[in-house]
Amino acid sequence: MESLWGASEFHTRAHNLRYLLLFPEHYNPSRRYELWVNLHGSPGCASHAVFQYSRAAKQRDVFLLAPEATEGAGEYYTGVGAGKTEYHLWDMKQDPDHVLEIIDEVLNTCHIDRSRVGLLGFSAGCEMGWRLLAKRPAQFCFFGGVANRFKNGKTPPYATGLRRAAKTVPIFYGVGQEDAHAGPDYAVTLKILKSYGFRIQTVHPPKVGHDLPDLIKSPLLAYFDEVRSRLPRESRAGPSSTVTKTSLRATNRFTWIPMMLAVGLAGLLTRLVFQRKCKAK
Repeated sequence: MESLWGASEFHTRAHNLRYLLLFPEHYNPSRRYELWVNLHGSPGCASHAVFQYSRAAKQRDVFLLAPEATEGAGEYYTGVGAGKTEYHLWDMKQDPDHVLEIIDEVLNTCHIDRSRVGLLGFSAGCEMGWRLLAKRPAQFCFFGGVANRFKNGKTPPYATGLRRAAKTVPIFYGVGQEDAHAGPDYAVTLKILKSYGFRIQTVHPPKVGHDLPDLIKSPLLAYFDEVRSRLPRESRAGPSSTVTKTSLRATNRFTWIPMMLAVGLAGLLTRLVFQRKCKAK
């Protein structure tokens, strides 16, 4: 059984992509909030990503977004109220655009300070995080990657994007010394990241395998908090409508509309329902 850990489940309007969103503990739609995006491992599910940082997100009163990978893993779990559900793997070619679609939907429907969007990733989610940094380097204020590497010390094909990201995005990189997957390439991966110009903090603790224990998570969060303390607050206004969990769900009610409908009509219908729900509040 996989819990939602207090998060709400949504699907994007455009392509029905699944994600979980944990609202701030004391959510007030009149103010803007930070957004943390955490990417689960493979095989895995969005519930894993919520579990990893739900306590820290609640303590800091931020949104926690957990996109779900799209490639079926052939392994199953029992979902809350959903029965048999398949775990997923990250499709490293297509899922970067899928994750960005999810992020854009949340940015456009919730009161998010766009200058304070942090990115986190574990295992395959760490690689996905590197790819997102390379694809949209100006989107994120921080990246915390754990338990992955550049295989055999080879330069990744998205290195140019990472060099651009290194100009503005501080990163944390953590790998356990007993991690059979990422451990052997930890040193060379760290060297490559530094060569791109990243401002980086790292840990490589002994007796830690392919995991995210406090020996890695605590220094990651400490560095993230240090970065957060230096970030400016966004000055521009957020969404004009008052957004609640209920009204955000209303924007997802049209995910069943056949894709052959004109995109403009689908968008118009969605906006009308969303506005009515907001006014009803």
